[in-house]
Amino acid sequence: MNVRHSPRQSFAAWKEDIRDRSEPWTKLEIANAITLRDKMLSILG
Repeated sequence: MNVRHSPRQSFAAWKEDIRDRSEPWTKLEIANAITLRDKMLSILG
């Protein structure tokens, strides 16, 4: 099979759809979530 590649095809941007995944939370995001939880618990106390 004789396949001819051109730069536009061989260097085309690669894209992947990933679903049902998220980036791990940063330490700051975790700290903010804990602070929010604590404030909500004190309000609802």
